[in-house]
Amino acid sequence: VPTGETRRAAALWLDARHLGDLTVGRRGPRLIHSEGALGRLAGRPLPSVALPVRRRAWSGPAVSALIAGLVADPLMPGPSPGPGGLPAAGDDLPGALVVTAPGAEPPAPARPPAALTDAERAELLAAMAPAMRAADDERGGVPLIVDPDGTWRHPAPGAPSSHLLRGADPALLGGAANEALCARVAAELGLAVTPATTVGRGDAAALLVERDDRRRTPAGTVIRVHRESLSAALGLPPDARGTGPAPLAGAAALLDRWSADPAAAEGLLAALVVVALLGDGRTGLPHLGLRHGPGGRVDLAPLRGLSCTTATAVLGRRAGVGADGVRDLDAVTRADLVAEGNAWGLRAGRAATIVDDILTEAPAALWRAAGAVAAPPALVGHLLGRARSLAHRGAPGADLSASAA
Repeated sequence: VPTGETRRAAALWLDARHLGDLTVGRRGPRLIHSEGALGRLAGRPLPSVALPVRRRAWSGPAVSALIAGLVADPLMPGPSPGPGGLPAAGDDLPGALVVTAPGAEPPAPARPPAALTDAERAELLAAMAPAMRAADDERGGVPLIVDPDGTWRHPAPGAPSSHLLRGADPALLGGAANEALCARVAAELGLAVTPATTVGRGDAAALLVERDDRRRTPAGTVIRVHRESLSAALGLPPDARGTGPAPLAGAAALLDRWSADPAAAEGLLAALVVVALLGDGRTGLPHLGLRHGPGGRVDLAPLRGLSCTTATAVLGRRAGVGADGVRDLDAVTRADLVAEGNAWGLRAGRAATIVDDILTEAPAALWRAAGAVAAPPALVGHLLGRARSLAHRGAPGADLSASAA
């Protein structure tokens, strides 16, 4: 980088090893992989499938998308971007990347603070209530370490959290129960999903979400697992919308290239069917993601942040990702979903089989989920109506609450 060109910089670490450096200058952001990464990981899709390890510096939209994905994840507590819009050192970021100042190393692992008392937990839950949250706080949330015995702790500075405690969105029918029910429905349909449970009661209930980018070692230590959003993987800004088949087709192609599972793209179609089934107008490219594994393997990350937005008139009915170009959740049909999968080049007949299997199983999965999550009957009825309408290729939106009673 020419002298005077770089204004800001940050070091990126992965698994306690220096991966590279981010710089921001007059020519925009750049990523420069470290010599150590070049020796160990040449060609690996790190930190992103859009930015594999190479000697020549990366620049352009893909680097901007990486930075945006770290500081603007829609389901993470909003970090405070450092100078130049780069992630701040010490933030508990999505995925496994750790940011330090140039030349500095990540902090040594520290013991987590003492467990929260019952009074501290109650105070934390009270702060999650809609009336206590800032009007412009779309993400909010508090990182926590939740031990296997249910103990809550705040993570030590610089240490990874295992869960997020998020306040319920009052615009969702059922609040926190809405998201918990939708997560359970997806799980009942056989999809990988981040577990989400309600904590508290009534309108004051919050949502405790297990992070899919964290895991515990046999010794019980929480460690980071690398994950990136589909926005970052495709080199798109987080506000990019999945209009038409191109973005998801690109994601399917990435899975075909990097995953060891020849049917990995089929999981992406299943996720799209579930989003349409639930009437989820929020899940989009930034919510969907890729999880990195050993040897450069990349797979579809578990679904997270699912919700039903079509059950109330307040929230939009436009999907964050389209099916064959259709983004109106009340207009998408089985045929649109099948056409979307066919456009990705799935094996002959597979798209129709995936769509039909999910829609056939959906009513039973909804009832099982409703038996495990205390959700409003009107929400359950609305989802049953969507399942039946979508299965019959009609315009979903008929609310069959009466038949769900």
